[in-house]
Amino acid sequence: MEQLLAEQEFTRLVPWGGRLIRRLSDDGVVLAGIKTVGPSRWLFRVCIPIDLQESFGIAPQALVLVATGEVQGKDLQTAQQELQKDNLDLDPDLLIVVEDRLGLKERLDRLPRLWDQCVPWPVLGGELSPLEEQLRRHLPLYDVFEKRDPVRGRHFIGRQDVISDLRKRLQRCEAIGVFGLRKVGKTSVLRAVTDRLDPLSALAASAGAQANGQPLARVVWIDVQSLVERSMEALVRALRREVEKRLAQESAELLKRLPAPGSVGELDRLLAAALESSDLPLCIVLDEHDLLFEGSGGQPAIAGIETLFRVFRAWAQQTGRLALAVIGRDPQLFAESDLGGHSNPMLNWVVPFWLGPLPGAEADELLERLGRRVLLDIGPETRELARRWTGGHPLLHRQFGSALLDVARRRMPPRGLCATDPFHEEAVDRFLSRDAVITICREVSHLLASRYPSALALLEDLGRGASEEVAERIESHGGWRQPGAQTLRNFGLLLGDRRSSMVPEVFRWYLRTMLPQRKDRRA
Repeated sequence: MEQLLAEQEFTRLVPWGGRLIRRLSDDGVVLAGIKTVGPSRWLFRVCIPIDLQESFGIAPQALVLVATGEVQGKDLQTAQQELQKDNLDLDPDLLIVVEDRLGLKERLDRLPRLWDQCVPWPVLGGELSPLEEQLRRHLPLYDVFEKRDPVRGRHFIGRQDVISDLRKRLQRCEAIGVFGLRKVGKTSVLRAVTDRLDPLSALAASAGAQANGQPLARVVWIDVQSLVERSMEALVRALRREVEKRLAQESAELLKRLPAPGSVGELDRLLAAALESSDLPLCIVLDEHDLLFEGSGGQPAIAGIETLFRVFRAWAQQTGRLALAVIGRDPQLFAESDLGGHSNPMLNWVVPFWLGPLPGAEADELLERLGRRVLLDIGPETRELARRWTGGHPLLHRQFGSALLDVARRRMPPRGLCATDPFHEEAVDRFLSRDAVITICREVSHLLASRYPSALALLEDLGRGASEEVAERIESHGGWRQPGAQTLRNFGLLLGDRRSSMVPEVFRWYLRTMLPQRKDRRA
């Protein structure tokens, strides 16, 4: 009854409202809810018919923003907030925008990109074309592969065994570290873990959101790279802010139990108050933990950083209810016996987990699922070529898909999907010319040069030879288990096994073509 009244009010206020409702019905789209979100602004929650779901890779439900008058950036932001409130059950990429003004597509292109795919559905002369036509026309114009931030909810693909293992360990209040190359998915994996452990923590930045499920722990997340001031005082202030945000999700009354802000000594009192306010364990996540030990431009470690970890470990041992997760490039900083002139409190406490590229099937799923969203039929030859060049590194794999889309746009058939196997080789040059690809390769080279020179020497040698010679060259350097090879395996730069080894072609290409001066010096 409530929805029926909302529909009647909508059709009364909007001259073409009844025709929109009928158009949705004719297209097989079921209207599941209407919400007024501002003057002459409505959000429709719609159930997408199965044929459109399968054709375009759309989630079962999506949002439709309806406006009389020109859509503004704040309207897109309102729709994004609605998505967050629904805990990402809706399609996280797609927003369909209905408006009765000319130039809707051009105006959406000028607004901030808050949605990966913002499909215009203009009302022309009071009429609307079929939704399928609009999806087919506009989805390939928005590159869903070009997503470089951590992904959550339906965006996340694969790694379920890793997520399950990490979640169990944090539930047992262990200390874990997730290590790997930049943009390999470390933050996304930990977010998937903590979102399941503590739905409230996922909503700390989404005012008014509602969580699904009861927390198994309280999770406090600190992004170390957001710290402008490199001091223990600034770090404790950041921890306090995050604790306050998390407790506020439960009750404002809990905030009164926190100690008054003070010096570094506040850390001990802050943890005590957070743990005493509930029987739930407290899980602290430090993202980009490397920056605690080394700043930009060769800055030293934050003075007194060993105190932070000493306090964490003390509370973990004393209560059995404090878990710690660190995210960074590698665990070398926690393997030293000395930290800041004192015994290292992290030694033999943090359990390291190396996160490498996506396994073959999951890499294929990523390419195929996103490809279908932009009307690409990713064939077996394309999947094999992409894995050979990227090794399954998530960002690089997305960049390969984006290069495929660039090539495919002039080949799109009037109906159906565009098969990629006939032109997949053309995507390689476009892939290699991308700044994101070059940046990842450059960062790999810098990391190995600064921390693992023997691994870099091995990688350079593997890059100079033919791909079929990788296993043989590894043996000439001491074998599959020697430190250089082990480091490359940890980072996902050396894949397969000792009999059938491979280095992703993109790194071999970078070493051969972008670092000739290093090769010449070693010749």
